[in-house]
Amino acid sequence: MLRDLRYFKKQNVIEASLGAKGAYFLLFDDGTITWGNVSPSLNNLLENPRGDIKYLSLSLSNSNYYLEYQDGTRNFEASPPLHNHLTATCDMDPFVIGFSHDSIASHFSCGRSLEDTAEELACGEISAHSDIFAIRVVFVRNLKRWHTLDNRRLKAFQMAELECVPVVKLGDATAKLAMRICGYPDLGQDVYVRGWDDDDDDYDYDEYDWFDDYSDPFD
Repeated sequence: MLRDLRYFKKQNVIEASLGAKGAYFLLFDDGTITWGNVSPSLNNLLENPRGDIKYLSLSLSNSNYYLEYQDGTRNFEASPPLHNHLTATCDMDPFVIGFSHDSIASHFSCGRSLEDTAEELACGEISAHSDIFAIRVVFVRNLKRWHTLDNRRLKAFQMAELECVPVVKLGDATAKLAMRICGYPDLGQDVYVRGWDDDDDDYDYDEYDWFDDYSDPFD
């Protein structure tokens, strides 16, 4: 950072942020930015900004960040409580939300099982609002029903018999997704869990991770 300050010594720093493990960000009065030791995802955003940056806040304890542009748009990586505060549209009953696939893996990508997660949710050891990212839902007009893009999280919420969970309403489903959902009339009711039967032990669980693009141990 000191090297950057010397290089830009004729300009005034108007925004500065320090983060964990030597991460830093500097914004100068002419709009020039410089940074170092940030996460790969943030580095990509700073190398290819989609607009003029207003400010950037770095976490002092991990690689999380909050980046806001002059037009008010933003990018961020945050813990579940803050992420849900920033993105969740409302709470919904998980039993009125449909699935978007006919089968899911029995474990999350981090290795945690649906059953263990549901048990911890049911007993209050973890919370849908503060420990797990809100599930994304889209509206399928032909069915007049909301469906999730995060099927395993929804299944865990239902198994725990939760009454309400945070959701991010993304609007209408794409035509392709709506067509596929409408092709499975039972998607609104339940989903088959692969891996609960012995025949599924060797299944490649990552195959259906394409719906879950949050950096989330519960995706």
